[in-house]
Amino acid sequence: MKKSQKAIIIILALILFATVATSLAYMFKISEENKNTFTPAIVDCEMTGNGASKVTIENTGSINAYLRIRIVTYWEKDDVIISESSPDFTVNGKEDNWLEGSDNTYYYDTAVEPKAIIVFCESITLEQKDGYTAVIKIFGEAMQYLPQTAAENSWQVTIDTNGTITSVK
Repeated sequence: MKKSQKAIIIILALILFATVATSLAYMFKISEENKNTFTPAIVDCEMTGNGASKVTIENTGSINAYLRIRIVTYWEKDDVIISESSPDFTVNGKEDNWLEGSDNTYYYDTAVEPKAIIVFCESITLEQKDGYTAVIKIFGEAMQYLPQTAAENSWQVTIDTNGTITSVK
């Protein structure tokens, strides 16, 4: 073999080696860690008031949410729950934006911003019965504002294009 052919083979081998080494170095390059920060939305609420005083609900979550209140009443006698019937009640001074649904459930008709406090009513009057104690429990529930189909499907409500609950079941 001639010297020029050997030189060409050596040069091509060096080029091939340099190309492979560069490609491997690029593929296995250690880069700085990329951190994707994801903060999940929080959907929650908090009730205040026991019926004897003003009843409010606060959106304690991090996003807009629909809110509803469920009122459960029952009779007790000698610290035993009586399940045959439950005491009737009257909601006094209920605010206008609340829609009454079934099973003593009330829906606030628009989404509520985080940290907003919404008044439900001024008080709740319970039926009285001799020998029994009327007990009331008030529960608040929150549902994410978007997608609106979440509230429609879970709560069986109708929401218009403006995001307002227009009917409840």
